[in-house]
Amino acid sequence: MKLYKAMHERKIKDMSQKELTEFVSSQIVQCYFMVGYQTYEEKAVGVISAKLVSDLFQCYSYLTCKEIEYCFENGAKGRLGRFNGINLWTFTTWLEKYKTSDIRQQVRKRIQEEEQQKALSADNSLSSADKDLEYAREAFRRYKNGESLEMLRPPYIYKTLQDRGIITPASRNWKPWSVSRILNRPEILKSRNMLVSIS
Repeated sequence: MKLYKAMHERKIKDMSQKELTEFVSSQIVQCYFMVGYQTYEEKAVGVISAKLVSDLFQCYSYLTCKEIEYCFENGAKGRLGRFNGINLWTFTTWLEKYKTSDIRQQVRKRIQEEEQQKALSADNSLSSADKDLEYAREAFRRYKNGESLEMLRPPYIYKTLQDRGIITPASRNWKPWSVSRILNRPEILKSRNMLVSIS
């Protein structure tokens, strides 16, 4: 999908003033011809471009250059409201309608879901040693900040018991406060030869 690719391009916030000014000026000139003008006024392009660049940095910096191109193209085709001449009002209207359009929200949702899935896959790919290292780092951070380490123990023990098959995520009988009961009854662990060290 064209918009899907456009939303993965370089964002406005990552551009310099000069780069964005040149890009916006070229887009305005293209719009002149797309809506039927035979020529354009260079001075008008400069004035509109200067103000539009400022607005893009302040209000639309999360958009990409390709999204701006997509927006202006669809605006010139009449898909983002009534055309009211080549002016700042027209471009602002197009941008406002585009950023809240259904198609952009759908693509944005798809991208967010893909990013969440990638993050989940990356987390699941961590080895047990990596997860233990992350736990150790979090424990050290809390220790350095003078925070209590007690709150770290239950989830770590829960994960360890789960990894060793003693409990399952689907267990409805599991409760965080039952950690102390398990620790106070070592026979549960000894019966499976699965001693858990929390020291």
